[in-house]
Amino acid sequence: MPNLKELRVIYEEFKAEVRQASQRGGPSMGLLPIPDLRRSLGDRVSPEEFDHLVMRLHADGLIHLMSNVDPESLSDDAIADCLCDDTGLLLYWLRWL
Repeated sequence: MPNLKELRVIYEEFKAEVRQASQRGGPSMGLLPIPDLRRSLGDRVSPEEFDHLVMRLHADGLIHLMSNVDPESLSDDAIADCLCDDTGLLLYWLRWL
């Protein structure tokens, strides 16, 4: 189990990666599909760590999490890589605030 200092470093590195990804150009700058982000960072954090770190960014007020307007249009793989909140809502989008 990582110590408190290691956890803080992991969180800071993750936060920097998410912020950098959200600042890439394009028509939806700042808006990231959670499945794409999960796949791009998957070699550095486990699925459980990813979920925890994203929810911590949300709790810290750094990001906003949103559902997809048409979840039926998502592939099974995309759905599996989304997050679910405490109510069971499928969260697909992440926006850096």
